Amino acid sequence: MNLQSKYLKAFRGNMKIRLRVLIVEDSEDDRELLLLELRRGNYEPDYVCVDTPEAMQSALESGGWDIILSDYSMPKFNGLTALRMAKTKDFEIPFIIISGTIGEEIAVMAMKSGAQDYIMKGNLSRLIPAIERELKEYEIRKQRREALAQLEESRAFFRAALDNSTAGIVIAVGPEGKILYVNQAGLMIRGGNFQNLAEGVGVDEYVARWQMYDFEGNPLECDRVPLTRALKYGEKNSREFIVKRDNGEDRIVLANASPIRNEAGNIDAAIVVFSDITEFRKTDLKLKRNEVLLNLMGRTAKIGGWEFDTKTMQTEWTEEVYHIHEVDLSFDHNVQKGINFYAPGSKEVLEAAVVRCIESGEPYDLELEFITAKGNHRWVNSIGKAHYENGKITKVYGSFQDITERKLLEIERLNAQNELFVAKEKAETMSRLKSHFLANMSHELRTPLNGILGYSDILSEKLDDPELSSMAQGIYNSGKRLSETLNLILDFSVAEADKIEVFPQDIKFVPVVESCIEQFSENLERKNLILTTQFPDEDIYSSLDERLFKRIVYNLIDNAIKFTQTGGILVKVEKEDIEGTPWAVLQVKDTGIGIKEENFHLIYEDFRQVSEGISRNYEGTGLGLTITKKTVELMGGIISVESNIGEGSTFTVKFPGKQNPLLAKNRKKLDNSTQPADSTEQKFPVALYVEDDPINRDVMGMFLNKTCILDTAGSGEVALKMITSKKYDLILVDINLGESMSGMEVVKSLLAMPDYHNVPIIAVTAYSMGNERSNFLNGGCTHYLAKPFRKRELIDLVESILM
Repeated sequence: MNLQSKYLKAFRGNMKIRLRVLIVEDSEDDRELLLLELRRGNYEPDYVCVDTPEAMQSALESGGWDIILSDYSMPKFNGLTALRMAKTKDFEIPFIIISGTIGEEIAVMAMKSGAQDYIMKGNLSRLIPAIERELKEYEIRKQRREALAQLEESRAFFRAALDNSTAGIVIAVGPEGKILYVNQAGLMIRGGNFQNLAEGVGVDEYVARWQMYDFEGNPLECDRVPLTRALKYGEKNSREFIVKRDNGEDRIVLANASPIRNEAGNIDAAIVVFSDITEFRKTDLKLKRNEVLLNLMGRTAKIGGWEFDTKTMQTEWTEEVYHIHEVDLSFDHNVQKGINFYAPGSKEVLEAAVVRCIESGEPYDLELEFITAKGNHRWVNSIGKAHYENGKITKVYGSFQDITERKLLEIERLNAQNELFVAKEKAETMSRLKSHFLANMSHELRTPLNGILGYSDILSEKLDDPELSSMAQGIYNSGKRLSETLNLILDFSVAEADKIEVFPQDIKFVPVVESCIEQFSENLERKNLILTTQFPDEDIYSSLDERLFKRIVYNLIDNAIKFTQTGGILVKVEKEDIEGTPWAVLQVKDTGIGIKEENFHLIYEDFRQVSEGISRNYEGTGLGLTITKKTVELMGGIISVESNIGEGSTFTVKFPGKQNPLLAKNRKKLDNSTQPADSTEQKFPVALYVEDDPINRDVMGMFLNKTCILDTAGSGEVALKMITSKKYDLILVDINLGESMSGMEVVKSLLAMPDYHNVPIIAVTAYSMGNERSNFLNGGCTHYLAKPFRKRELIDLVESILM
């Protein structure tokens, strides 16, 4: 019973209150007055009187005093000395100075030295109230001191628990995230010492020093680190990542972090608990991240501890265990009551595991379905271990963790995977439909365009009437513009699907560029522009897909002409040495309208022009430079632009060069040229064109009338009959032959004939999407020509094969 309770009980019963009082007084009369006043105040004093330091020390050693009443001035002693001696023994004990001579200055000094009050001997009526007040305050101080001692003991207990934890623990405090604590297990997981990894380190520096990486090998950004997210954003979070030790060893860590909030709800600190799960991941790399077993300190949220004493049969739960069960802290629990919370099926598994642990010490780590007192279904991770004393199991203890969120995430992930599979199947179906649609569109548009361009080209050459010839040329130009638009759109579709195929070969830059320039003579003449070339070195080579390179050159020159009204275009080809490596450089410079620097990014965007809308000044789809950039980069090149408004633009394309790779071939040709020529008169080559469209057959015949003798067949079946009765030097075959057998079926039949093993076959087709070119070449065709084609393009190809 404390003093205050004793006092109240005595007061209510009209009983004297026993009070142990040490009286420091040399006057016997004054001492009697004090005792009289105490008895009047309902106290029964148990007292000792002293008037020397030695007697004072002896009395203090005996201890147990409730209060000290001291005179100030005595012959061998004084109140301040007595006060210092008392405070040295017990700083909290009430000390009241009672004097007839003390002045205000000395009284203030006494109060500052620790006296609780001072009373004049002529005013002893204040004594009892002062004693009652000081006894109450002494009791309060005593209780506070005991509470602080208990708190310190609790802190020491928890510090010991953290220090001995098998899981790594890091605590950061303050807005700057200064590392306050790292336990030994954490340092062992990381591999290092406290000074380097914790002492005085803020959270940003902590992230850098602990060398955290994701599973792709990228350094973990500060905002993705669990401790940072808990400290900065108040987020409970979990993550697996790699910690690189100072010796270069990588360890896989599972970290769980939580914020620590004050009573106002503000974040004061954050704690992260982490485990080394490297061995688990090595055992089975296919284990889901959230299925890795956590150790006893695996989570900072929703985790509790329990203990069962096999001698007393008593169980102890931490507060969190009550919360997970959704019961009050007064809930009367035991082992069997705890097991009864588990769902059917799980209950039997846990009960058997607990029995084995109690009887044989076999530990368990189980994830089971659980039903709370309020009927809520949850998932828990239950871990149990045995504690031995003198070889006998005396206790079973463990952790109890709510893992519902993780389980729900697994279900959501499984559902998401199912949805992703369905979406993938749908996307692949749509992709196939899109490919078929674009292939059909390509065929249906390119085939008639070939006729339109072919006839209009021939008419413009044969018509003597200038007006009719101009009309034919207009038809040709319109068809060509439509053809270019179609090419750009289809090329863009192929590029977007990442289906551009590259067939690299060693090519000589200048001849290829010159062949592209020839196509623009009419456009240059119509706009009265001058195109000049600078080829300081003809011996420039690179390994490129010639068809794709021609498309790049064509797009750049076409763009330059389109945006230039006066002046001209310069096309330059040169070599450049970059860090000892030769590069082949193409440069197209115009005197056109130019581009603002802030608009440079627009010219490479899909369907974008600097001038847009129905009031735009220049025709085009806005895809030319988009495709050009993608094609350049696909072949390992670099494209750049320099431009000023009103002064023109310069586009530069660079490809890795080669040191004259054709030199050996040229030598071989030179050696062969010394051999005597075959005196036999060369035959005029004979070719067969298999095409179901009569217009295209007619155009082909007109284009090749001076290059070879051309026979035509309207179906695959007719073509095979003609092939068996006549030997041809060249076969040109359309791929889509309508209801007849396909062009590739014709090719397959040809390859089966011994006489046609070495006969060149050109796939002349309107199919030019994706990997169709490689399909035709891999299927037996030796060459490929896409519709619509120009007369010169066709003749050059045929002559290169036959001549």
